[in-house]
Amino acid sequence: MSDLPLNLTAIAVFVMMLSVLIGPLIHLSPFVTALTTISLLGLITADQFAWQGQGSNLLLDSLASKKQRQRILHHEAGHFLAAYYFIFWLLII
Repeated sequence: MSDLPLNLTAIAVFVMMLSVLIGPLIHLSPFVTALTTISLLGLITADQFAWQGQGSNLLLDSLASKKQRQRILHHEAGHFLAAYYFIFWLLII
């Protein structure tokens, strides 16, 4: 698991613990807190085991700024060009 999804998981656990502590003060049902905790941790677990964290990466990429998206686009274009020139080089030989 990379650092960013792991940090987001830690933040989610912190927010859930905070809701358990603050919930009675704002009359939040313990059922809501428990159901939210089970749902979120279940989704995170399924994402990590079934999809190797691609769901959390997709979520984080959708929240990226325009500058970050442009950097990722250039990075992926570099992969494409490297593969293209490698195949072109293989065809010549």
